[in-house]
Amino acid sequence: MMLPAKYIQRGLLTVAVLMTLSLSMAQAQWGLGASYEMRNEDPENGYGVRIERTLGLPLPLVDIGFRGHFSYLSEGNSLQQNVTAGGSSFQVSYDRDINTYDYGVAVVGGVSVAFLRPYVGAGIGSDNINVEYSDVEIPETEDLELGEQDESKFYYNGFIGAELTTIPKIKPFIEYRFEKMKDPVQLKTTAENTNLGQLDDDKGRVILGVILRF
Repeated sequence: MMLPAKYIQRGLLTVAVLMTLSLSMAQAQWGLGASYEMRNEDPENGYGVRIERTLGLPLPLVDIGFRGHFSYLSEGNSLQQNVTAGGSSFQVSYDRDINTYDYGVAVVGGVSVAFLRPYVGAGIGSDNINVEYSDVEIPETEDLELGEQDESKFYYNGFIGAELTTIPKIKPFIEYRFEKMKDPVQLKTTAENTNLGQLDDDKGRVILGVILRF
């Protein structure tokens, strides 16, 4: 007794789906990476780590995956600022230490082209900023204590990069990531509306690193 054609078609479709899923899982890879990161605002450089889970797609040479990442940047500065106090203007000096760490998740898509794997992605995260100030000495007045400042900001980001695939397992990469924070971080003022500046809500960084895929 022959099965109806519709059952045969459903059976073939089920087998095709199972084979596709099996192939995708067989091509799945974990990735652990470390990086050096540079940007054009304080802090200007730092380090990062990432973990990725990449899945192969039925399309040749194309993959999609998920990433979790963490970065830490730190910098100390000795600064000078013109302030107004008691009707007079002064130039004051103070120290400022900025420490930031951010973490987030993203979706990543890539394609293998010769010895390169270009990729793009987008995600969300949190940027956490800690700023510590020394006391600001203002002549003929009491010193101004700025103390410490902590901020945490939500951001979304997009990035583009490329991996060098000629070395088995270990893949050097370069990446540019753009971040957009919900609001800029306003740094504290010294006196009478004199502002110490702000950290930009739009940030770009260049990332150099290696990732181990297994």
